[in-house]
Formats: sequence, structure tokens, C-alpha cells
Amino acid sequence: MLELFPLEMQESWDNSGWQIRFPGEFNRILTALSLSKEVVKEAIETDSSLIVTHHPLFFHPCKSIDATTSYGEMITLMIQHSISLFALHTPADKGIGGLADWWASLLHLDNVSPLLPETSDPQCGLGRRGLLSQKVTADELARICNDAGYQVVNIGGDTTIHSDRVAILPGSGASVIEHLPPETIFITSDISYHNAELAKQRHIALINIPHFTMERPFTNIIAKIGQDNKVAVNISQREKDFFTYTIS
Repeated sequence: MLELFPLEMQESWDNSGWQIRFPGEFNRILTALSLSKEVVKEAIETDSSLIVTHHPLFFHPCKSIDATTSYGEMITLMIQHSISLFALHTPADKGIGGLADWWASLLHLDNVSPLLPETSDPQCGLGRRGLLSQKVTADELARICNDAGYQVVNIGGDTTIHSDRVAILPGSGASVIEHLPPETIFITSDISYHNAELAKQRHIALINIPHFTMERPFTNIIAKIGQDNKVAVNISQREKDFFTYTIS
């Protein structure tokens, strides 16, 4: 994994890498987007000695472990059962074959390149940009995402544009709206009202996909890496989105 997604690529605010580590070989691996009590219990029940998540458990220094809290209970259970935890957050966002490339492949984009290239390796970086085989509206591209099984919350910005230019940033990507060229259809998560207002002013269409939905393919990526290396990796079946969505 680290050959594809080296930790050196992570953002300065990120905390990818070992979160909890025990010595020895890992007999079975469980992968999930985030750590939760349900995921920890699933690891115990499946005799998994390592959990690989996208989101780190620790973003800030841990000053105490209180087993009466949900957070403390997770850590206590993992220590009691000698379960290690490894996170691959922004390295898996940036790396070749990571989340951004997964979405570019799903949409069959051509001429794909990073939205924000890494100085050390311009082939890697946050997000991807590319071209569709024909021009579409945001509504038409949203239907393609929906038909592929990835529910769209809403579309916004300038939804009148008709373009083959697509930009993708899995996770919270609103900060790059001001850097995108006009006539771009931008797919990301966690879009706010004012993000959509800015996008409309800049003639950019937005497709807002739930954060969980857009980043959950991380587990498929890790499972495929395990399969290629003949390592048993199970995708969590207990992990759920923290939101439910209604369709009008």
C-alpha cells in the first residue's frame, strides 16, 4: 500500500499512518472508511488483527482514554484484542490508482490529470480533471452517477452549462471552486449554499455527492490491493453512513 500511497504525500494537517500498532503478522485485515464501534466489533468477530481506514482516528493529540465514552471504548477494545489500526487518508486521495483515479475511471474520463499536482510528482495530487466523450449537463452527469449506484444529493451552481470538462475531488472539495475554469462540471461532497453561489458566479456546475458515498470506494481499492498481494482483506459490512437521504 505504501508503495502506491507513500505517507510522505500526505497533507500537513493529515495524520495518516499507524494509529495503533501491535507487533507480529496480520492474519486477516478489515477495511472501512472510518473507525466506529461497529467496525471494531466486526474486526473482533472476524478475527481481524488489522483495520485499514481512510480517515485517521487521531487528528489531535490524545490526552486521555476514558472507556466510558464511545471513543475510549473503541480504543480499549482494540487494545484488549491486539487489533492494529492504519489510516491512509490524503495519500490515497492523491496517489495513482487512489480515490480520485477511481472516480475518473468510473466516468471514463480522458486526458486525466491531477487538479492540484504534487510538486515532487506531478502525476499525483488532490483531485482529477478530465474530459468526457461528449458534452453533457450537470443533470445528465448526475444521472450517470446515480445509475452507477452513487446517489447525488443535489446539483447546483450554473446548471445551464453544457460541457465535457469534468473535475473531481472526493471528500470536501469546495475550497477549489475558485480555482476551476468556467464551463466545468465539478463533482465533490459537502457543498454549501454559498459554495453553490460562488460556482454560479464562475459558471461552474456542481454535483454534490454524500461524503460517505464518494469515499467509500476506498475500501474496494484496499481490498483489490490485498487480492493482488494474496492477503485476506474483508470490506466492512457493518459500516453505515451517518446520514440518510430522501429522494423527491
